[in-house]
Amino acid sequence: MDLPLSSPSSPELDSRLIGGWAALEHGDLEGARAALQDVYSVDPAHPALPLLAAGIRRARPKQIPWRGIVLLLGLIAMCAFAWRASLRSHVVAASDPATVAELAADRQEPAAVVASPHAGSVGTAGRGAPLPATSPASQAARGVPSDEVLIRQAIARFATAYSSRWTPLTFPSCDISRSDDTASVTCQSTSGSTEGTWVFACRKIGDAWKIVRMQPPADLPPE
Repeated sequence: MDLPLSSPSSPELDSRLIGGWAALEHGDLEGARAALQDVYSVDPAHPALPLLAAGIRRARPKQIPWRGIVLLLGLIAMCAFAWRASLRSHVVAASDPATVAELAADRQEPAAVVASPHAGSVGTAGRGAPLPATSPASQAARGVPSDEVLIRQAIARFATAYSSRWTPLTFPSCDISRSDDTASVTCQSTSGSTEGTWVFACRKIGDAWKIVRMQPPADLPPE
């Protein structure tokens, strides 16, 4: 390291400055600062002071920006959490609606479909018969529910489960075609984005009817 030019009028100050540069060469920042302060207190305008001060600044160890590192780690953690939550939500939203049908079929409590007061319904006897909303009291009065009632209850449970997870879905009219332990149900929906023809394949398992396959309208927008 080059030493600053000395001043012939102040040999003691020059000697102190040389000692400061020597301390700086050996990594003694405290000694260099002390020499700088001593010379500055005697002659603040000494021409060698800026050079020594610059040397001390260059040799001073840089502080690690711990605060910035902590903030960066916190931001990374927040982004990771948000990404995992978004991925989990996307997986749920992109699940097959047939899974909803199975979940709805496994529920024990019947759920009636809320039908439009101006809409008719389609049953095995044709149009005009309203979609029945069964209750435990009415079932007890009639005895064991018929297969058609059980099929309509399975469709109603599916509509309720679909509405709770995605968008409102109602079936004002349904046509049931049954053969032994299998049935094909064609339902019409007028509920906004779910409007169109829904086709369900049902099967009798034990004393209950369950949906085994479902085909939504071809133009149903993805949820």
